[in-house]
Formats: sequence, structure tokens, C-alpha cells
Amino acid sequence: MDLRSREYDEHERAELIAEDRAARMYRRRLNAAPDCRDPDHPGCERCVEEEEEDGHVQ
Repeated sequence: MDLRSREYDEHERAELIAEDRAARMYRRRLNAAPDCRDPDHPGCERCVEEEEEDGHVQ
């Protein structure tokens, strides 16, 4: 996210920063304690092993 590319008012800038921070925190929590059932799950070794065992490798 590049906040310098256009003029933002103070409220827009604060909202964009808060959204970016929330997205990063969500990703960090998701990667720290992955739940393979979560649709946003980025994938992990356990998922790959389960897919290979089931024969559903993408």
C-alpha cells in the first residue's frame, strides 16, 4: 500500500492504515496457528500431506 501516490485526507489515511494493520495481524495469527478448514488458510505442510494422502493434490 503506497499512501504517497495520491492525496488522502487525515481520516482516509487513518482508515487505510488501520485496514492494512488488521489484515497483517489476521495473516500473522492465521500463520501462527493455522486451521486447515479456514477458507483463507494459505496452506501448510499438514495440508499438503493430507492432500497427497487423499490424492487431491492441486
